[in-house]
Amino acid sequence: MIPPTDDFEEWMSAVPMLSLDGGATGKPMQAVDGMCGWYSYAFEGESATDDVVLYRDDDDLREDLLGANGNWESNRAHPKTIALSLFFDMGVDTVFFVPDEEQKTNEDGFYFSTDEVMDFEGTCSYPLAALIYDTDASLHPAFSCYGGEGGAEGCQIGALGVGREQAIDAIQACIGITPGIVDTNLDPVTKKPKLSKNAIASQCFINEQLFNLLFNYQEGVNERRCYEMPFSRSTDGKWEFDSDFYTSAGVNGGGFYPVEVSGPDATGDALVLADDPTQKVTRAARTKRDAEGPVFYGPELRRVDPNEDVPIIDILCNGPGWKNGRMDCDGLFGDGSVTEMAIKAEMGDICVFGWSCSQDAPAGWRFYDDYGKEVAEGTPGASYNWKGKRNQHFCFESHAKFTYKKNMRFSFRGTNDLWVFIDNRLAVDLGGLHLPAPGYVDLDEFLKGTAEPGDEKDIDIFFCDRRTTMSNVRIKTNMYIRQKTTIAAEETKTPGNKDESSFSLSYTQSGDGSCVSAMSGSDQDSVLTGPQLEGKVAYFIVNGFRATDPIMVDPATGLDTINVAGKYFGNALDLTTMYAPKIDTRKFTPPPGKGGTFSLFVTIGEKAKRLKKWRIVGEVDVVYADAKSYDLDSLDNQIADPKDERHGWRNG
Repeated sequence: MIPPTDDFEEWMSAVPMLSLDGGATGKPMQAVDGMCGWYSYAFEGESATDDVVLYRDDDDLREDLLGANGNWESNRAHPKTIALSLFFDMGVDTVFFVPDEEQKTNEDGFYFSTDEVMDFEGTCSYPLAALIYDTDASLHPAFSCYGGEGGAEGCQIGALGVGREQAIDAIQACIGITPGIVDTNLDPVTKKPKLSKNAIASQCFINEQLFNLLFNYQEGVNERRCYEMPFSRSTDGKWEFDSDFYTSAGVNGGGFYPVEVSGPDATGDALVLADDPTQKVTRAARTKRDAEGPVFYGPELRRVDPNEDVPIIDILCNGPGWKNGRMDCDGLFGDGSVTEMAIKAEMGDICVFGWSCSQDAPAGWRFYDDYGKEVAEGTPGASYNWKGKRNQHFCFESHAKFTYKKNMRFSFRGTNDLWVFIDNRLAVDLGGLHLPAPGYVDLDEFLKGTAEPGDEKDIDIFFCDRRTTMSNVRIKTNMYIRQKTTIAAEETKTPGNKDESSFSLSYTQSGDGSCVSAMSGSDQDSVLTGPQLEGKVAYFIVNGFRATDPIMVDPATGLDTINVAGKYFGNALDLTTMYAPKIDTRKFTPPPGKGGTFSLFVTIGEKAKRLKKWRIVGEVDVVYADAKSYDLDSLDNQIADPKDERHGWRNG
């Protein structure tokens, strides 16, 4: 099954469920590897029924079920059920269902081979933009290297008026999970964390000015870069970024190194200035230091908790957003041996870190030879992690919004400081210099009394890689971060002419989700209407109802995608005022040999929206006024750039 697009955001922040009893109970479907946006359920040791429906896991009242009639069902609370066992009795072993009326290409939306559905794609990834402040221990005294003489800080020389010994003392004061470094509320003006009085007293940071430079640009101290963190659907249907299984550009192996430099410009100056041409390059910020790949947790800690449906390691530690953990982890994860002893005291004699059970690596884990080259698991002498040099010593901040609904959960893991604020309040407090430590948030408890389902909330993530050798970040959630760039169209019928409509357009662009907006420092919406859209709009007509259907060419001008004022398609499409289109479907004459359904689309920026759909039946136009919005960055609804003559799918 591929989720419908009419409730796009709702399905993107939910896991599809398959019910064999009309919706009374259900079982989660799994994302299909290699088929973007598809979910499957395999029958093993049980039988299908003729009472099958699909629903979102957050639809507790079962008001939005999908049955045999898909999303065109008149009563979604009591739909016509899918006779799945009947299909199987007929000798079919696999059934594909496209429940969206706007996507299906046959009458009922059911298909029976992979070849038939390869052109149907949903959304299986999206980027989260973040700002990176890249620095080095030679430039900022709060950054250092593990493994100096006698356990000291190997690359610490002091900086910004702070001597080496004072800098080392501050680093050593922060080893292990150190809560309380930041205030429990974001600064309301800067939307950044504030150093708490407790942190100053403990000497984790020498002063407020040094702390503020973690997340602010300062010439000669850091460089400002932008990074788009790619979230993808995990097998269980949740959204995830896991640097352990992700390879940063320009390097090999897992780990979080977002500003590595590779390619013909070995210095990276051009890349730095491309992100922010107003800054001054500071090449010392890109110093590569000894690093090594990630370590995995043992199989018992990876085991999924039946209540929270996440690995036990994720919910092990108590924190601001999670009070039901097995233990308080303050001070732990700074030393592997001490941490192992503490966890074993709680959970028994289990393997905690992979160095104690390298034979128990998770599926898909990569192994390396002595030169850092990836080799097959089981290769003699192979290691569970690589060793090499990386551009470490940086901080990361990301700001986004989401729509709250019940049963939302977040899992976080990271080396070194990791602070997450939700609704401007501290939800994950993993400050300090440590191994990949877990944080967890139950939003129902965290937002109790302050939010209702449907409320829009902020999420602000801050992370620092302040000490070598590992850098790791993992974020997993059932929340879909909303991309609010949308086209709205208000339709007005012409009095006395039921076939003619005019439209008023508006284009709303949020500050969330892109590097461009992240670099601007704004998360405010901008709305363009009327003359503000001049020069920004284009139109095309397809033979069908999807943006990817064949695009019609205007016989008079030879144009298919139109961004010049005028009248087209025999005066059926009036674009005299480009931002206020009119169409008279009665005047539309299809090209020879073409018939069926036609649709008018408008494009603004990276968005397309269907304004009108009509059908040619003999000499009668049947007009449908339902409009749909399409995200050109999403695989399920992409169209080509208006300048691309192919007008096919774009891979994104």
